[in-house]
Amino acid sequence: MKKKKKHKLSLPAVFEIALFFSALYFWWRVSFTIPFIDEPAAFFLGIVLLVVELVGLIEFMVNFQIMAKKKNYPLPKIPEKAELYPDVDVFIATYNESADLLYKTVNGCRRMEYPDQSKVHIYLCDDGHREEIRTLARKMNIGYFTRDNNEGAKAGNLNNALNQTDSPLVVTFDADMIPRSSFLMKTVPYFIDSWMRNTGVRKAEQIRLGFLQTPQTFYNWDLFQYHLYAEKDVANEQDYFYREIEVAKTNSNSVIYGGSNTLISREALESVGGFYTKAITEDFATGMLIERNGFVSLAISEPLASGLAPEDLPSLIQQRIRWGRGVVNVLYQINLFFTNKFSTAQKVNYWTSIQYWLAPFSRFLYIFIPIISGIFGISVVRTPLWVALCFWLPTYIADSWAIGRLSGNIRTSLWTNLYETIMFPFLMGPIFMEFIGISLKKFKVTKKGVDNTDHFSWRYIWPFVLMLVLTLIAVISISYKMIFHLVFDGSITLFWLLYNSLLLIVAILFFIGRRQGSLISLHHAAVFAKLKQDKKTYEGAIAALGEAELEVIFDEQPKLSKDEVFRIEVEYEGHSFELPVRLIRLFKARGLIINRFEILKSDQEYLSDQYDHFLRMVYDRPIPTQATQKVRFFLPLIARHIKEIKLTKQENSREQWQDQIQNLMTSEEEIREKYFDNSDLIDSNSENGIKYPKDSVESADMKNLEESDR
Repeated sequence: MKKKKKHKLSLPAVFEIALFFSALYFWWRVSFTIPFIDEPAAFFLGIVLLVVELVGLIEFMVNFQIMAKKKNYPLPKIPEKAELYPDVDVFIATYNESADLLYKTVNGCRRMEYPDQSKVHIYLCDDGHREEIRTLARKMNIGYFTRDNNEGAKAGNLNNALNQTDSPLVVTFDADMIPRSSFLMKTVPYFIDSWMRNTGVRKAEQIRLGFLQTPQTFYNWDLFQYHLYAEKDVANEQDYFYREIEVAKTNSNSVIYGGSNTLISREALESVGGFYTKAITEDFATGMLIERNGFVSLAISEPLASGLAPEDLPSLIQQRIRWGRGVVNVLYQINLFFTNKFSTAQKVNYWTSIQYWLAPFSRFLYIFIPIISGIFGISVVRTPLWVALCFWLPTYIADSWAIGRLSGNIRTSLWTNLYETIMFPFLMGPIFMEFIGISLKKFKVTKKGVDNTDHFSWRYIWPFVLMLVLTLIAVISISYKMIFHLVFDGSITLFWLLYNSLLLIVAILFFIGRRQGSLISLHHAAVFAKLKQDKKTYEGAIAALGEAELEVIFDEQPKLSKDEVFRIEVEYEGHSFELPVRLIRLFKARGLIINRFEILKSDQEYLSDQYDHFLRMVYDRPIPTQATQKVRFFLPLIARHIKEIKLTKQENSREQWQDQIQNLMTSEEEIREKYFDNSDLIDSNSENGIKYPKDSVESADMKNLEESDR
């Protein structure tokens, strides 16, 4: 019997439904909920709240219209003639990144496929003028540029390289971004196709491609995923922008140049005087100027390079402050609204990029207006709770549904509210300073490759604790009036306060974070592997892979112990090499015994051919960008976080090894339901609730598995 095919409503239909409920909601808000003018405080706060909501609705409508017109631009078919492919200059901008980190990026660049490899020119652009980086470039047989000063920061660094090269195409990579081998072959054809189409066409009628932006994806968890134990529940925070919004902006020729993973026409760069040096977000400004000069921009959704997301809170906050201030500063630097060089569609799209950085102010009002209303007894919204829910709840559901459809379920309203709540205390002040003309002059590089995941600090937590305390005081105040005085006009404020309390609790848990472990994630793989032990060879496959760890499933489970160093032979793309490893975890998932090994790099000769092949195996593969599960409510997330903190404390005090299965299992109930065969793996009488098959590992070996990094 054939299953009936599910039919989804079209995006225009989804938009019309969301717009209907939003319009109905605002009609009700304006007509029936505004406090009377003879109550000045209530009237003022009510109007402020209505304006904030209205701005949010307009932003939603504009973004929906932009996203609904998203188109994909497939790779053009180009004749297989090497002479058609031009020379390409590859610039890797670096300031203070380590040689180890840069080695991986350069190694990836050297692997990029091209019909004529002699036409690919790779340069390390070192703004830190370091001798060890010059030595690295010489050993890897690539170019090296430096300069005596740091004028213009990253833009000045790239301009220095631009002035010393002459290839018609330029690729820019950040120091941590490792390209896949197919990067050039999946980007350069777009430019060749553009040139071929323009042949014989008058210049005024030509469509000249200025730059092509590919997504910035990451081989480590972002801090939101990692600190909230939500790796499987939400996608990387940047995926929505780079894989959805950027692609949609192609339609209006307003793609944002992201600074890395980008292929740019030298002609376009030279037409604007090179990379823009007067803004701390030189990439955003440079892209706008290229588009203003009549060049078209293009963004594709396929990830072709991956790097490191910020690995600690100071770096994350510093990065977002720089982005926010830089985007606002560009508004002053470039004549955006009072010129006919930008189309109306471009102006609207650019404004949405600027308006995004107004979110901290909106979130501040959403947090503090109900606090003021609750503590001082001011009715900001004049309506009973049940009536408000009749109008607000359908609107919230419809908008969330629309956002989910637009983003491919990468983003939800709930998570957007959480992101804004976590960041707004740190962004409000700096962005306000930028809006009033006090600009950030000094460029601060985001740290990459730090080895520190314990970020607990009261300087981050205390604002949220204070807001939570004030929120709870407002809750108590309203509840007291409702219980003892039967005054129910604050019921809608109470509902609002409880929602904010939930957001603030999760934000506090975020800043408490994970206390142990590595941010580097393991990604799915399918690579043959062998392990030799006692003259016997155990064949298997690598199921998950990272630079520091790997997971292997053997056809026949060997007997392993923690302290012993093993050699795993790997076969990948015609190369065979050995990896020295040490067992750190052993568990069963979906009926299979999983061996997690730590890769012992100290036993390998640095810069060896073996290491190069290993890097290719790790990074030259698709990086998953979408979560496999969904969390639409925060209560399960809070429960999971508390459970994990409790387990961590127990493990630290009792030196147990239960954290070995943390990445796959978050509670005993999930272990039972999803991963384990209850009959032979769950032992209710054992201390940890878990036991292993007798034939998998000797009991003496299990005693050695005491701890591993989370």
